[in-house]
Amino acid sequence: MLIQPVNRKEFVERTFPREYSVMVYTDGNHYYAKDSSGNIICTDSPTACIQEAVNAVANGGTVYIKRGTYYLSSRINIVNNNIRIIGEGGRGWYSGSGSTVLVSPTNDYAIYIRGEGTSIELITINGNNQGNGIFVSDAYGLLFDRIRIENCDIGIMSAPDRYNSDILVLHPFIYKCKRGIVLDANLSAPNPWHSELWTIVGGTVYGKSDAYIDVGIELIRFDFITIIGTLVAYANLAFRIAAADGKGWVTMYSPKVDAVTNGMLIEDGYVDAYGVDFIGTTGYAVRIYDAARNKISIRSNKPMIMQLAKDATNASFYDIYTKELIHMTTAIRTIEYASIIRSGPLYTPDLYIQAYTSYTGERLHLQTFAPDGVIYDRLTITSYENPARVHIKNAVLNVQKDLQHSTPVDGDIYIDSTNSRLCVYLSGVWKCTQLT
Repeated sequence: MLIQPVNRKEFVERTFPREYSVMVYTDGNHYYAKDSSGNIICTDSPTACIQEAVNAVANGGTVYIKRGTYYLSSRINIVNNNIRIIGEGGRGWYSGSGSTVLVSPTNDYAIYIRGEGTSIELITINGNNQGNGIFVSDAYGLLFDRIRIENCDIGIMSAPDRYNSDILVLHPFIYKCKRGIVLDANLSAPNPWHSELWTIVGGTVYGKSDAYIDVGIELIRFDFITIIGTLVAYANLAFRIAAADGKGWVTMYSPKVDAVTNGMLIEDGYVDAYGVDFIGTTGYAVRIYDAARNKISIRSNKPMIMQLAKDATNASFYDIYTKELIHMTTAIRTIEYASIIRSGPLYTPDLYIQAYTSYTGERLHLQTFAPDGVIYDRLTITSYENPARVHIKNAVLNVQKDLQHSTPVDGDIYIDSTNSRLCVYLSGVWKCTQLT
């Protein structure tokens, strides 16, 4: 049985809504909006017709904007709930502007959202190098699905007066916007809150090889953000995590960077990053300010340079070449059934752990959890002094017999089972005592 090729026209048309409340369209000279019964409700400018369509579905519904270029003289305000706006999408969304294009007004955003349940799909927004993309304020339960935003200062800005919560961004393509996605708060509001519960899945934030953008994704005032597999390329900085209030959690799964000056700057906030995949950085891969030193956990696909601030001035850094950096005051990850933790070659450990002295004076505390539920203390290292005292509890120190290092150092222990001797390497020689 032969596999039939996909009919491209049919495939593209499947993205069109079968049912809609209002359709906005152009014949190339004039702009119209008509309802699902075919009644014309607008014959005016593109801004007026799109806004009229949005207002017509105030109680919820779908606005379908057909292919064409719509030059906006002012932003489109979406302030009611459960409104879906869908463009015609079509081939070229990724490699070029899609077929439904909104051109932003000068010095303003194309779309302003304040409400619940809004969905923007298969729309291209072109800032025309003088406007911006989407502004989100006090919104809940939004979906941005396969939107393209290009040629602007800011692609998506979240700056709520109170909150922006539970927002999903699926496979965005943000191109040549100086700041791709910015999550912040409106500090001029009486009770400003942060952007929370955003999830960004896939997609790209891109500049050009000869025109780098400033920053790809910028988290300033936020909480509980998830980023999955999003690529940033041709940027001066791919990811900036500021956590201006000193709080904010972000979890990143396989964040990707290619052809950027710097990879990730962590100024403050709790960061848990898995499968970091950074290539093509000419500056630092990861830089961590002093305020965030105890709040980060990073695992990369391969060893890379992570810079840690030496003090609170953030003026100088020391480099760690590693695959994993755990630098948290609280336990965030549990590894079960682990039998081996293995480090790589010299200066390239797979696992790099720095433990800070707690109020009890402990620097590193190892426990094991028995099948009967009993927790046993095994190894404790106390004191911030050098040397530190090591305590072994509920454990037997076992040294394999007849085993020597090829290049022993002072302090090595060797059991000579043939002659029943216990030997210690001191001052360049083995010194042994007879065991009876």
